[in-house]
Amino acid sequence: MKVTFLGVGESCDPGRFNTSVLLTLGDGQQALLDCGFSVPHRYFALNDHPESLAVVWSLAALAGEKEGLTIFFPEPDETVGL
Repeated sequence: MKVTFLGVGESCDPGRFNTSVLLTLGDGQQALLDCGFSVPHRYFALNDHPESLAVVWSLAALAGEKEGLTIFFPEPDETVGL
């Protein structure tokens, strides 16, 4: 398993990307922990295989933790449990 910190900043920190962790499993599938507004931009910039994203976990029901989900799941019915 590979662990990549996509960001370690706060939700309103202009100097850093929102806190998020990308887990890459041995089979290449990826899991994303938290998805603030700046996370999708960072994810696509650093990722050669964005189609490998299998799951996104939001650790809190706060806007700063899930604002970026609309980039991955533009339709409301695709974001289960929000």
